[in-house]
Amino acid sequence: MSLTSRKLYDDEAWLSDHAALTRRLFSHPLVTAQLLQEFFECPLLADLNQSSLQPVKVNLKVNCRGSFQSVLIWRIMRPDGGDLYVLLLLALRPTSDRFVALRVLDYVSQLLFWQATRKEIVAHETMPAVLPIVIYTGDPVWTAPRELGQLIAPSPLSGLQPEQRYYVVDAAGDTDEELRARLGLPALWLRLLAAGDREQIAVVTDEARVWFAGHPEFSDAAPIFADILAMMSEVL
Repeated sequence: MSLTSRKLYDDEAWLSDHAALTRRLFSHPLVTAQLLQEFFECPLLADLNQSSLQPVKVNLKVNCRGSFQSVLIWRIMRPDGGDLYVLLLLALRPTSDRFVALRVLDYVSQLLFWQATRKEIVAHETMPAVLPIVIYTGDPVWTAPRELGQLIAPSPLSGLQPEQRYYVVDAAGDTDEELRARLGLPALWLRLLAAGDREQIAVVTDEARVWFAGHPEFSDAAPIFADILAMMSEVL
């Protein structure tokens, strides 16, 4: 039984641990930086480091509606002096959320309104871009519409409807071979989620040990990964 198994989502204690560990992992600036660099081909994200990312504390109203969701927000200081915001929606649920594009629009709007009320956007200045990412740990692969327009019926008013897109990092979406090619800690984490037996866990554990030895700057993320490994061992 892998961590993406639907049966595990019926265990509230397991779900609570899974949610807490996932949030801890992606609260680490270097882990988030690796996620962005390995899953996105964008010049703005090419030279990220720990000092480039700052956590943003915003009291968003998160509507879970029966599935566990959590939101993390990071501010990226661009080389040209501007800002870019990353909104991570942790969709810790067994299946796709059909209306997540609507939720993402809600969270992005709340973030921009928060900036406006704090007077971080001065007169005649444009708002910063927001990169919305859904991190999905369920099974099977994510199938929900990735554009809000796909949820709205076509009509002569289509040009007046809100628009929103998002990107998905899908635990069930990449093969083990594809994840091995990414090399970073987020890819190791995704491989761990997809592990179906103790033998596969052992392989990832050995690779993680070598990986952390070669990346001392991630030493404070090692205990988090160790806790995820321990949780994995308990369910397989």
